[in-house]
Order: sequence, then C-alpha cells, then structure tokens
Amino acid sequence: QIVRQGIALVPEGRRMFDTLTVEENLRAGGHIMPRAVVDVNIERA
Repeated sequence: QIVRQGIALVPEGRRMFDTLTVEENLRAGGHIMPRAVVDVNIERA
C-alpha cells in the first residue's frame, strides 16, 4: 500500500546510489510512474 502511494525508502548503508543527485534519486524512485507525474512531483518538491 505504501509503495502504491509513491513512498519508498532505500537504506544507503552500502552506498549503492551515492553518486546520484537528489533529482536523479527522485526520478529513479518514480520509475513506475508516468514521466509527467514524476516531473510535477519533482517541481512540487
């Protein structure tokens, strides 16, 4: 249910995504959403 609402957490203890920018992280997390929705959500953030 939480994932369907677009909420996710990736613990970074292993530094898997340490080179991504904040925007890249948001886009990676929104990969299952339509791009237009991700764009709007990033603008609001």
